[in-house]
Amino acid sequence: MLDSELLFVAAGNAPSDLNTLEKVAAALEDMDTALGGKLSSAATVGAGAGVDVSGSLSGGNLIVALKLATQAQAETGTDNTTGMSPLRTAQALAASRPVFARHSSAGVIAKQRGVSSITQLATGRYRCDFSAGRADANYAPGVIGSTDGSAPRIGLPRVGTMTTTSFEYDFINAGGTLVDPAMGVVFIME
Repeated sequence: MLDSELLFVAAGNAPSDLNTLEKVAAALEDMDTALGGKLSSAATVGAGAGVDVSGSLSGGNLIVALKLATQAQAETGTDNTTGMSPLRTAQALAASRPVFARHSSAGVIAKQRGVSSITQLATGRYRCDFSAGRADANYAPGVIGSTDGSAPRIGLPRVGTMTTTSFEYDFINAGGTLVDPAMGVVFIME
């Protein structure tokens, strides 16, 4: 093989007569000979953070693998050296979505995310149960109510007991009396 053909092969522009695997293999052997055996000798391959490399170039079994985040790593988002798969990305996004529910005066949920139930405990008093427990009770619940199902018209709601699995809340009218809303909305901010 001519030196110019070696350059074409190295650049990925092989001459048209290299049209079978045997001819390509022979061309590579010629290149290896011309380069003093450097193609078939073992080489050191470096890897950056989050990448594992094993095997050797000479054995034809070089393995490069990306270290993938665990679900916990993906959800906390504090590791900047580990790769994310589409699954872990979806899990991290799902974990960061806000918890909320819109419900009727009877506690019937019209729309929700992360809420398993709303229970009416007494007139104007409710409990919101989470679909999955929170890591701790250090969250900020919010409550909005409406007496006619449109704009918020109930005074400032009051939040009571907060646990990792639920919180209780009251709807209070301007006169300080517990009232059932036509529509209530609860949400969690963390």
